[in-house]
Amino acid sequence: MKTLKEFTAWAKARPGEVNVPVPGAGSSLHLAQELFFESTGVRVTNVGYKGQPPSILDLGRGQLQFALLSQNLALPLIQSKRIRPLAVNATRRTRSLPDTPTIAEAGYPEALVQSWYGIAVPARTPAAVVDYLGTALQAAMATADVRNKLASLDAEVLTLDAKRFDSLMQAEATRWAALIKARDIKVDA
Repeated sequence: MKTLKEFTAWAKARPGEVNVPVPGAGSSLHLAQELFFESTGVRVTNVGYKGQPPSILDLGRGQLQFALLSQNLALPLIQSKRIRPLAVNATRRTRSLPDTPTIAEAGYPEALVQSWYGIAVPARTPAAVVDYLGTALQAAMATADVRNKLASLDAEVLTLDAKRFDSLMQAEATRWAALIKARDIKVDA
């Protein structure tokens, strides 16, 4: 298979026969995969793994038929042609995989998931302290060193003020709670 559409058609013809890794139940990669499967109607068999590295090796060996992977971990197997990227889950093509379409270009814009990082403080932190920390963080993120390092990792820099970050977290919580309920995802304690 050379495209995500080809994979989807192939997998739909084999409900429950496609093995995919779960490198941690409820992890961001697990939920992103589940979002893709929910949006396409593909039924798979989840196989538990302790992290991504063993699952990447099993994908390269053909023991798994699909995986959503961190690009930097997958690149060595992509470059050695042991696995084929079908799409990048990003809003734009990446520097490391310029010929690989985005998830939207591959035909599945509803499956876009973007990782993000944030800094949080206790709810009762004074507004002046929150503002100071936000300003300092935005200044640090604007430096050439930070931007260059993130660009080398194919990461985009988007800084949000505390209010917009709170809105993002609320929207993400709502989005993922709905998916967890729809897919009946359970996390063992």
